[in-house]
Amino acid sequence: MAGTFEVIQWCLAILAGFLALINGIVAMSDGAIVPVILFALACAIVLPPLQPFIEEKFPFLRPEPLKIFLCVFLMAIAPFTFRNVLASWGDVRLCAVPESGVCTEDIRMFPRNTSTLQIATTPNWIAQKTAINLELTYIPEPGQVAIVQTQTTPLNVENGTAQIELPIENLPIGSYRLNLISENNDFPAEELEFTAWDSPGTIDSLQSLEPSAVTLAGLKLCHQMEELSNPMFEAWQCPVDESVFPSQMKAAIANVSLNNVRDQTNVTFIWRYLADGGKPVELKETKSVESNISSIVFTLASEDGFAPGKYEIMVYPESQNAQPIFRVFSVEA
Repeated sequence: MAGTFEVIQWCLAILAGFLALINGIVAMSDGAIVPVILFALACAIVLPPLQPFIEEKFPFLRPEPLKIFLCVFLMAIAPFTFRNVLASWGDVRLCAVPESGVCTEDIRMFPRNTSTLQIATTPNWIAQKTAINLELTYIPEPGQVAIVQTQTTPLNVENGTAQIELPIENLPIGSYRLNLISENNDFPAEELEFTAWDSPGTIDSLQSLEPSAVTLAGLKLCHQMEELSNPMFEAWQCPVDESVFPSQMKAAIANVSLNNVRDQTNVTFIWRYLADGGKPVELKETKSVESNISSIVFTLASEDGFAPGKYEIMVYPESQNAQPIFRVFSVEA
């Protein structure tokens, strides 16, 4: 009988030691040391070479069945102390209109008037009713980042899935990040990126294209340019970035910087005049950019000047994964 107990103890000690090693490696990155200690203790309790020392220091542990029970018990509870590291969001999908209450597709391009976002997830090791902070960040153009909406909601998990609804107060054109964060920050957050566009038509046309590495690095608006001699840029550039223009100006100029233009690519400019009480007046034009060019200029000219009021400009590379730059500017009388 003693031989049988020793075999069982060796098996349990090897298993507990292996689990302690694996969790120790993981703990080097996430700091979760408690499971490592529990697995190591479980190993020590049953490891045959340590038995004389353990029985001398802890006489109540002399019965082999008790040591085996404690070893199994410690190994059983150790993973639960590791719950926060095991926690994950699983498969996460984003949509605006779920089918039968579920996001069947992962949508990352939405029209600007979208009023609700739906997040579907298959959470692992995340407790029912865990408080989740939803943090929506708006990026109208590179370098401009603002948290525009936050909401806290309990995570309701049914049959392994959870659906979260986020009413949107305002969704202007641009790029967004939606972070799903545990209120206690006790497991990793999930970050979802998406874009908002002027119309479903623009979304459809972009989805039919191939992805591209080309991104927009920045936008300057002006009504007068100056000449440069850098061959990487067009000869004439905006010297300053303006947001208010005089109505008597003869041209509104968009000066866009680009990254990763390794092949010929197309960049689209959409200008809109937001007429008071009337339908917006829109002008759309696409310009071709040669490889290794880092800047492009589009000039909206008018010999008669510009009507006072609010204007919008949206610029984006023609690609499936495009991220637009969006700007509102005004013309004053």
